[in-house]
Amino acid sequence: MKILVVGVLLLLVCGSLFLIMLSPTAPPAKPSAPSEESERILQGELVPKPAHPKPARLEVVGTGPSGPIRVGERFYGEFRLKNAGTEDLWVVGSLDGSFNGRPPASVLEIRDEAGQLQKIQLPGVCGVVDPFGEDAFKNLKPGEVLERPLQSTLPWWRPTQPGTYTIVLTYDSTSPYLQNWAGGTGRLSARCRELLALVPKGKFVSNPVRITVVP
Repeated sequence: MKILVVGVLLLLVCGSLFLIMLSPTAPPAKPSAPSEESERILQGELVPKPAHPKPARLEVVGTGPSGPIRVGERFYGEFRLKNAGTEDLWVVGSLDGSFNGRPPASVLEIRDEAGQLQKIQLPGVCGVVDPFGEDAFKNLKPGEVLERPLQSTLPWWRPTQPGTYTIVLTYDSTSPYLQNWAGGTGRLSARCRELLALVPKGKFVSNPVRITVVP
């Protein structure tokens, strides 16, 4: 009798194993995509700070034409970010609207020989700015200069009088609020927040670029 019971149990176990082997394997669970709720920016939410802050040396390098320009002529100058430190550096160049105050803002000042600030007449500017993603962040090696120039109001400046002018651009990344950086979407991914925390914060003033204007 005992031998019969043991035999029946063995048959049941073997049958169960055989059925398991024949059953299709369930596909692995897909990683869940980040939810819109996790990316949503809360009112007054601050830009995150790095867990291990490191000193960073960021410079704004300005260049201009070697010769004079004429009254009413456009000045073709550029300003670029440079990693002047000894370690890699994450930066954000200009975003849509940076020339008009969106962080990181590019604040341009043009002064004549008397120190008088020159006014720049801008065309109508749309108040809506585009969002940005991970591709807006660039990793600069020590000594490397960002390939893309910073946005500014310089393309709209036309000198009205002859003389010598001094042009300076300030790269301002001090805005503490995420919403100011993010634009109109109200959302920012976890990776963008992580990289934004690593971007140097401050007001970085360029070298003065001087230009002579002739009649």
